[in-house]
Amino acid sequence: MYIWSIGYEPLYLAYAASVSSFLLWLQVFYWMRLFRSMSFYVLMVYETMYDIRYFLIMFFACVAAFGNAVLILDFAQSVASQLSLDETENEYAPIIND
Repeated sequence: MYIWSIGYEPLYLAYAASVSSFLLWLQVFYWMRLFRSMSFYVLMVYETMYDIRYFLIMFFACVAAFGNAVLILDFAQSVASQLSLDETENEYAPIIND
């Protein structure tokens, strides 16, 4: 299903909207530096994220590995359930076709 005949599916628009919303919140966080009382905390968060960058890389790699394993298990389960449905349909096929 296409939206407004521009050729984009709603799922892709939702992905784009979520990414742009996240980036907008990052920009709000960046603009908080203008307030003197907030600038210290914004700088502290920035420096903390910079200091733990290698840990974050390792953390996201572990999360991606776990997500990949779950995705493979989900795919295997969906294939197995589809095969069991096909066997059930073939089992009752002579009764339905009579």
